[in-house]
Amino acid sequence: MSSSALVHTVVTSPSRADGRATRPRILIVRSCRMAQLLSAVVMARTKNRDAEIVVLSHRGHRHLLRAAGADRVIEVGGRRFGLLKTAPWTLKRLRGERFHEVVIPQMNANTAAHVNIYQVVAAIQPARVTVVPGTDAPETYEGRAFAEYAIKHTAGAVGRWERSTVVRMLLGLFVR
Repeated sequence: MSSSALVHTVVTSPSRADGRATRPRILIVRSCRMAQLLSAVVMARTKNRDAEIVVLSHRGHRHLLRAAGADRVIEVGGRRFGLLKTAPWTLKRLRGERFHEVVIPQMNANTAAHVNIYQVVAAIQPARVTVVPGTDAPETYEGRAFAEYAIKHTAGAVGRWERSTVVRMLLGLFVR
C-alpha cells in the first residue's frame, strides 16, 4: 500500500449551491462485531459531530445499530455483502446518497477477507473511505484511490479468478 494514497483529513461540511452548509453523511458498513462498529461510530462522530451516521447492515440488527449511535440504518437482504450479491437498485440507491465518507470497520487487517466489501464501497463512489483494520490504525483514502485499491486486491483474491475478472470489469465501469 502506498502511503501517498492515504489521506489524513477531517470530514468537513460542503456547501450547497445557495452557499449554506449541508450535513455530511457518513456510511459505516457493518462488517464486524458490535464492539468494532461502536468504535467506528465514535470515531466518525469525533471527526465530525454534525454528521449523519448511516449504517449499512443486513436485516435484523436495526435496534442494536440505532442503540450504538446510528442516525439511520439501511438494511439489505442476504448474509454477505458483495458486488455480485448486492442488488443493482441497492447500489444505485447508495450511490445516490453521495456519502462524504464510508467507514469500513474490520475484525482484523486481513484484506482478502474484506474484498467483497471493498467492491461494494468502490461501486458507490464515496468521496473518501476509511478502513479500520482491527486494532491497527485507520487508513483513509480518496474515493478513486480506494477504488483502485479494491481492484488491485480483487485481482489478488486466491481461487476466485473467474469471479474477480467479472468484478474487476464491473468496478472498472464504476471508476471512470
